[in-house]
This record gives sequence, structure tokens and C-alpha cells, in this order.
Amino acid sequence: MRKDLLIGAVVFSGLACPAQNNGTQDLREPRIEVVIPESGFISSHQYISAYFGFVLSLPKGHFPVVDKSHDMWALRHDLLFVRSIDAGLSISATPVIDSAEDEAQRTALTGTAIQAGAAVVEIGGRAFWKSELEEEVEAGIDPHRAGRKWWRLSCATALRGFVIHFFASSYDEKLVSELRRCIESIEFFDPNQAAEWAGKGSRPFLPQIGRLRVASAPHTDVDHLDPGSTRANVYTNSRLGFSYIFPTGWYAADAASSRRTERIRRWAGAGTIPLAATRGLISERCERVLSWATKFPEQDPTYAFNSRIVIFAADPMCFAPNVRFPASVHNRSAIELFGNALMLAFSSSSLLPYSTRAARGTALDGHLFFEVSGAAPIPPQQGSLSHRAFRSLILTTMNCYWVIWLFESDVESDVYNLVKSGIIFDSAQRPPDKAAH
Repeated sequence: MRKDLLIGAVVFSGLACPAQNNGTQDLREPRIEVVIPESGFISSHQYISAYFGFVLSLPKGHFPVVDKSHDMWALRHDLLFVRSIDAGLSISATPVIDSAEDEAQRTALTGTAIQAGAAVVEIGGRAFWKSELEEEVEAGIDPHRAGRKWWRLSCATALRGFVIHFFASSYDEKLVSELRRCIESIEFFDPNQAAEWAGKGSRPFLPQIGRLRVASAPHTDVDHLDPGSTRANVYTNSRLGFSYIFPTGWYAADAASSRRTERIRRWAGAGTIPLAATRGLISERCERVLSWATKFPEQDPTYAFNSRIVIFAADPMCFAPNVRFPASVHNRSAIELFGNALMLAFSSSSLLPYSTRAARGTALDGHLFFEVSGAAPIPPQQGSLSHRAFRSLILTTMNCYWVIWLFESDVESDVYNLVKSGIIFDSAQRPPDKAAH
């Protein structure tokens, strides 16, 4: 992925968001409404992924769960790790950035060395890239196991915008076939049926990094968020702390009263498949249209293309539950990481502009904004010539919500300047004089 970052010259501080609880939550019994990639169920004999929708038989014998999850790799999700004295089995998920098949093939080589090669096999009705290697342990690497065989099996498949990686290793020949059996036992199902597949003998399972992430997440409720109001060409939302002035002469609508909200909502990307689902109510709990405006009256058939701007709010936990919004415009690594997460989060939706692969970050009035722009041809109508539509998505964070502007026009323009000239922050939303780093 090309990293195209526009860095401004302002250091800013994001406003603190209230914690979802007081820190006393019992992490042994996670109580979550949001299903994140790490969410699952576990019993004495099987592991079930509630997000990806698969079941894996666990190895027989003494294989306790070892929580090795961490946030060192912000875009990698550690789902499960079980280990005995001489063997281990792990599952992880990494969002797809480029080609799903290429990344699955590369992932399958992880831990087995490139010379082992990878081949396509079928497991549970899906194509997997598989790599297997057996070699003798050298004394310089592990003197206690020198001369013994070390067997490794790596399998990867693309699923729901991720590459799922199953990795098993063992120094015990008796466990080799058992671990292979576990991986070959994988079955896939509709994630909405995870609880039914788990049954009464399973309990909810969430690695500690996932539990900590959910426990520390701000409390947001898009479904009950105050939609604000639109008067003339000015949209105001006191809860989020900003106003936006639509371009002069445009036709603004109030999402709270318009009958067209559902249609605009579908156009603005509802139905997206985010990184986290909310008990089957993905769109309703993750996104909400606040207001919009069109250049011409919506019902006027005179114009072949009607430019529009839609403003909506989104719950960050639905889309990037393990990536924080950057705290400084000078933190290039954080901006690059969030830009990648943003592209991955919306890659399966209609939100992203056409044929684009990069997000740019810049500062405005102490706030960081991300912009994604692109264009695509518009099918010609009868008697008209083919032309292009330009779309831009601009995102920032306010009071723990993502606030997003979606622009679409048949005329290329500097949409960032449209936001810059139209947005007004409330005083409570302005960052303090001393920015956090």
C-alpha cells in the first residue's frame, strides 16, 4: 500500500473520552456487546471464533490456554494460543492490505522458512495455503533439544477482509499427527450462529488484550446520539461540539425529520462490513446520518448529476477497535498506522472513493483530519457523454465519535477547503494550549 501522508505544522491534543467503566470489570468474565475479531467461545475440546465463524478442535491432553496477546502489532489480532511442554498451536488474524491470496501465501510461510514452499489445500471447504517443515534442532539454537526434530505446520486463508493464520509446532513426533488433525478439523459457519455452535459446554473467550481494549473503550451510542439540527444551510450538533455551513445555494436537509434519511444512509455506506459487528445490528449501531445537502433539489430531473455532501457519525469500536486516533500531527508512525486502519476498515463498504489506496492526514484548528479521495467514470445517460464522478471522504474525531463528511461531485475540487471553510468548532472542542504528545 502506498503511504501518502500530508503532514501539517500544528501539534494538537485529542480530547479525553470518558471510560466505559470504572476499571473494576472482572476481566475473567468479559461482558461485551461489540463482537471484535478476538471474540470467541472455548470448551475443553474446541475453540469457536464468534467473529470469523469457524470451529477448531483442540488438541487432546494437557494443552492449557496461554494468553500471549499483545498490542505490539496494532493491526494483528491474536485469537488463541495453547501450549504443552513440547508443542503449541496458535491462531491470529491480520487485515488484508494488498492481494488477499498473495498475503495468505506469504503468511503461510511464516515460521516455516521460505525454502519449505507453500501449496494450496482444502480445509473445511475453503482454500488454504499450507507450508510444512521438519528439521533437526541445532545445538546453538537450543542445546536442550539438540538433535531432535522440530516440526512446523503453517496454514493461512483469507476471510472477511483478514488473513487467518493457523500455526502449529512440536518437538514430539506423537503430537504431530494430533496437531495436524486439529487444523484439518476446521469447519466454517455463519458468525451469527456462533452461540449455537458453541453450545452449553462452552464459555465466552476473549484474550486479555481484547478485554482491556473493550473495557477501556469510550461509551458511545450512535443509535441514540443526538442527530443535531439543520437550519437554512447550517448544521449544528452541540453533543459533538461543532457546526457546519453547507455551500451557499445548496439544498440542506435535516436527517431528524427527512423521510429520505434511509435512502441517503444507504448511499453513504450503511451496510458496511466493519472490523466489529454488534449482535447483528451492524449498520444501526455503527453509523448514523446526521445531515446532508445537494447542489440541486433532490427531485429535479433536469441535472444529470447532483453533487452532494453527507455528514454522519460512526462508532470507532466498530471499525478500528485496536487503533487509537493519533494524538499529534507530528507522530508520523501513528498517522500512517491509523491511515492504514481506516482504509482497511472501510475497504468492504461503499464509503471509500473509487480506485484509491491511500489516506492523507492534515491539521485544522488543532484537529487532525484524514482525507481519502478518488474518481470513477459515470455511466452516460441517453444523449449525454460519459464523465467522471469525484468522491472524497474526510474524517476526524469529536467527543469519542468519528465524524465523517462524504462528498461526491462531477467537478473536481479541493474538498478539504470545503470542510476548512465550513466547519466551526465549539469552544469545548478546541484543544488546550499545551498539546499532548
